Amino acid sequence: MKKLMIYVMIFGLCFTVGCRAPEVGQPEVNSRNSYYNQQVDGEGYNVLNQGDRTDAGPLALGYRRYERVQVHQENGQQTVTPVIDRDRLADGITRLVLTNETVDEAATLVTDEHILVTYTTNADNRDYVADQVKRTALSVAPRYYDVYISDDHEHFQDIERFQGLQSNSPNIENTIEQTIEKMKQSPQGWYEGDKDDNMDYMKKKHQRLLKQGNSRKND
Repeated sequence: MKKLMIYVMIFGLCFTVGCRAPEVGQPEVNSRNSYYNQQVDGEGYNVLNQGDRTDAGPLALGYRRYERVQVHQENGQQTVTPVIDRDRLADGITRLVLTNETVDEAATLVTDEHILVTYTTNADNRDYVADQVKRTALSVAPRYYDVYISDDHEHFQDIERFQGLQSNSPNIENTIEQTIEKMKQSPQGWYEGDKDDNMDYMKKKHQRLLKQGNSRKND
């Protein structure tokens, strides 16, 4: 668990400051307005907090300061709209899930409101592993996201078919909801929000999950 928390902290900081150096031949811009990347797909949306602090390192603290005039136009609208880089979030969650030694393969789909994680495990206790995977995804996901998981290998293909689509693609919402219903047939973990902030409570819960798994194994 300590190892996982270290990975979560590092990923969280990387996700905030953007651990990526400029491409060869690309000049570094040091103005106070240079903290957002160029427009994505020409829509005026920018990746959230991918700054120019390429030498900061993964343990550096994040900090930004602006004057209102720097981020607002005369009509009161922001000149850039900060949004989550869903692909980067999906990549980070998948990598974090794979820090679990019982997980052999993982894939993550991030939509505008859902995170779907599919994985395979070599462990016998599906409920216990599901709880760990669910917590891993929730540890880095924005709070407004709903997380669904599945250890059914067939669901890899179910979420992979959405790759390259957009949130406004035709019929995508209904199809995603159908996929979620299928994934919910797999263990979804035992996450209880604020209660799990109590480490003693969470440890006892994990002990119960382990006992349940061992009981099923012996039956």
